[in-house]
Amino acid sequence: MTRIMPIAIIAAAHLAACQPGQVATSNETGASADLRACGSGTRTPGIDVSSLDGKLSWSSMARAGKRFAFMRASDGYTGDSRFAGNWQGFADAGMYRGAYHFFRPSEDPVAQADLFLDQVGSLGGDHDLPPVLDLEVRGGMNASTVATRALVWLERVEAALGKRPIVYTGVGFQAAISDPSSLAAYSLWVANWTTSCPSMPARWKTWTFWQNGVGAGNRSAVSGLDLDELAGSEDDLAAMAGQTE
Repeated sequence: MTRIMPIAIIAAAHLAACQPGQVATSNETGASADLRACGSGTRTPGIDVSSLDGKLSWSSMARAGKRFAFMRASDGYTGDSRFAGNWQGFADAGMYRGAYHFFRPSEDPVAQADLFLDQVGSLGGDHDLPPVLDLEVRGGMNASTVATRALVWLERVEAALGKRPIVYTGVGFQAAISDPSSLAAYSLWVANWTTSCPSMPARWKTWTFWQNGVGAGNRSAVSGLDLDELAGSEDDLAAMAGQTE
């Protein structure tokens, strides 16, 4: 995924610290009411990937403690060339797996949804997480069109899979599409690279997943890959995947 930046680029030295479970607000120059949500309780580490990351060693990532991973299944009208291999690799490593679609607002949302569904199949395995819509570009469309077309994708995918999708976005993009309330009905995967608490799109008060940085070290583990956290435990991952035992 592209690294989404907030409306104002916030230097790490100026981040407002807060303890898990707290929400902090601040008004930095160039930013309005910056709401941050730290999350609470247990957090579970994971990653997200696409074909841009090349061939990956999922067993190494599992040994490195990553318990879930999201992979790009499609981008607009194009399928991700490494999706099938990554999808199987997740399962073989015993990790929870999820698929995301990079949304192109200028393209037909129904066709995009159908391509995504063709890529992922039923998403019915006991380690399969809900689908994700990656919202981070406007594609020349006006704000209301972006939000309306995104909702078409979300509703079509949910109807087909029986799993309510998650929305991936950040403060900057959410503001660019005029803060649509319709999208806030979906759980949030917030994008904000910081070691403190993530800045939140205004319509959301809590996050389910947080993309918070990039890995370093041996590439066979997590080098150069986007790092994420679940606001919850592995039991919560199991519940999201629909496990009953």
